[in-house]
Amino acid sequence: MAVGAHPVGRALEHQLRPIADDLTGHLIEDGGHIIPLHCLDALLALLRPFLSGHRPAPGAALSVTEGTLTA
Repeated sequence: MAVGAHPVGRALEHQLRPIADDLTGHLIEDGGHIIPLHCLDALLALLRPFLSGHRPAPGAALSVTEGTLTA
C-alpha cells in the first residue's frame, strides 16, 4: 500500500507501481507531509482494513475534516 498526501500526492504510488506485483494507492486529501503526524485518523482508517485483509477501494481519495474521514 502506498499512501500519499500534500505535497507529495501520488508520487510514491507512481514510483512503486512498475516494481510492485500488487499495489494499492491512496491519497489523503488535506493531509500534511508527515502523514502519521498530520492525519493519523485517516492513516489508521486505511491501515486497519489493509492489515486485516479487507482493502479499501484502490485509488480512493480521502479527506479528513474535523477528525472525520470521508471518501
